[in-house]
Amino acid sequence: MKKIIFVAIYVLSVIAWLVFGLATKEFIVAGVLIPITLGLLIFITWRYTSVEYEYTVVSNTMTVSVIYGKKSRKRILEIPLRDAVLIALLDDDTEEQAEKFSPHGVVPACSDINNENIYVILYEQDGERNVVYLDMTNEMLKCLKRINPSACIKK
Repeated sequence: MKKIIFVAIYVLSVIAWLVFGLATKEFIVAGVLIPITLGLLIFITWRYTSVEYEYTVVSNTMTVSVIYGKKSRKRILEIPLRDAVLIALLDDDTEEQAEKFSPHGVVPACSDINNENIYVILYEQDGERNVVYLDMTNEMLKCLKRINPSACIKK
């Protein structure tokens, strides 16, 4: 979806420069600025079409990072796993529990929320309740179960 939106933006920028060239009769300026602005737009925005999430667990803390275009990495949050209230597969019951938890923040750190392997982590940090949705492998679930067995529900 993002790729379609960005391509539409690129096409609209070219059309805007062509309209500018026609309106001002500055065809040479528009002809020079079209490839420059198009290249700059593509350079700045295209990396956001390929988004991956990375989860690492060190010292009972899960760090969630987002990787844009397989190049730039940004840490988006750290979860104290000992403070997790619930770690479970996303279904109707856990979705209802997440809503009742009345979170301050919701972080969708997953490829697709409709995927079948989406897990939800409810936790409280610094007095704020938060919810994280993420893709989880069996190995990661086993690791989280060792750290906080009372919060993990394996389905």
